[in-house]
Amino acid sequence: MPQSDSTRERPANRAARPITVLWLAIALVIASCGSGSSEEASATTAAPSAEAEATPNAAATDEADENPDSIERSELSAAENFVLDEIVEAVVDRPEAWSGFNLEEIPTIVPLIDESGMMTSAFAFFHSNPEAAGDAVPVNGIDGLPDLHYIPQIVDVPQPERFSFDFDTNVGGVQTYVFPAETELQQWFSNVFVHEAFHAFQIQTWEEPDNLDQQAYDLELRNYELAVIEDRALIAAYESNGDERTEAIRHFLALRETRLMEFPTTTLDGQQEVLEGTAEWFEWRTTERSEVDAPFANPFSANIADPAEFAALWAGDFAGVAPLQRWYHTGATQLELLDQLGVDWQPRLEQQTWPATLLAEAVEVDPSEIDSLVEAAVAAYNPLGDAAGFAEAWLTAAPSQDAPPPEEVGSFADAPSSVIECVAGYGLTAEQIDADPSLLTDEINADCVEGFQARAFQCMADAGIDLDTADFENLPPEAIVCFE
Repeated sequence: MPQSDSTRERPANRAARPITVLWLAIALVIASCGSGSSEEASATTAAPSAEAEATPNAAATDEADENPDSIERSELSAAENFVLDEIVEAVVDRPEAWSGFNLEEIPTIVPLIDESGMMTSAFAFFHSNPEAAGDAVPVNGIDGLPDLHYIPQIVDVPQPERFSFDFDTNVGGVQTYVFPAETELQQWFSNVFVHEAFHAFQIQTWEEPDNLDQQAYDLELRNYELAVIEDRALIAAYESNGDERTEAIRHFLALRETRLMEFPTTTLDGQQEVLEGTAEWFEWRTTERSEVDAPFANPFSANIADPAEFAALWAGDFAGVAPLQRWYHTGATQLELLDQLGVDWQPRLEQQTWPATLLAEAVEVDPSEIDSLVEAAVAAYNPLGDAAGFAEAWLTAAPSQDAPPPEEVGSFADAPSSVIECVAGYGLTAEQIDADPSLLTDEINADCVEGFQARAFQCMADAGIDLDTADFENLPPEAIVCFE
């Protein structure tokens, strides 16, 4: 199966901080801090909130011993102990699944995030200079993590955007993986931590991927109808053996080749199946998700009878990305099939070879067979003709390429005076930032914009206003003054 020859370009940091004028959308930002997505709300494991621990731990409050030589777990808060347990599960108890992947080669800092979205304490491990992030002290008695350090209050680390993961933050001259332990993410911390750590491994050691242009993807009904049938072929292959498995793989390959011919941007499927499919596969293989997510297939596109129910799954935070989520599962499923076929595929994936390309090498499909195989696949996996309904539900959730551009956020000159004064301290004017937003660096953004946001959050809390329930279209005067 041919692959794209497009110019290789290292993708932008997945955690790159967008330049946003927060004071013009502060209500949405604050509301999102108080409530997770529908997926987060459905989690069954209740994790202690970092902010709920109102009493600081002994290491942070004992003025007689501001810099202890070490700290015991009993001195940590419940939230900190919860995150530490998750770190041990993700790092120490993780089974081996990928040759060459070594977390000890990925310097890591895990800051706890309170319910206002701000960093509090942190843990650092495999890091040669944890003191650069704050008053780091070793944590005693953690087998497998002899260099684990606790930082009572993190400093000199850029405040991350919500649900973002920095893979190359400079902390004390060390390229650092910064994984914020969001209150919402704590419920499946080890899963997401491992998945994102694998991306750090990709960035550090793999061949650079092709340019990933998601905006150009073909959001056509036929493309997605074939994609739904393609997913069903993958599930059939995973759940069968012998000749039945081989024939289902052939159906999948014929469908993928047809989509590549009719919709050239389907190359993005192969690229993202390398990027996200491998990370998803690694997460499944090394965390408890492997016990609940089998079979390795995408339930959203194939196992739901009602397209309206499918569309409802992607309400809220995930709206607009529903069509793109299948790559995680289609990639991981293909890797499982390659395992079943005895293919030594991991080194080839590190060279950006698509999983479908490797399947095509293992299972022969003659070009003259493609049309008949697609016809057979439609008969086998779409006998009721419902694939179009799933595809339409997908596209309903996706952003329209013909839609008008998003409304302009506004001018930096509209910022509160305290923000303008702050950036002036860096020698910048609002007009300069409007003309070149890249001037608003991570450091300036964290200090001036996110610092303003943090103060506004705290001001509201001091006024007794619950961020979860506040009506941001009708804020009381004592809340409005927080944003002036």
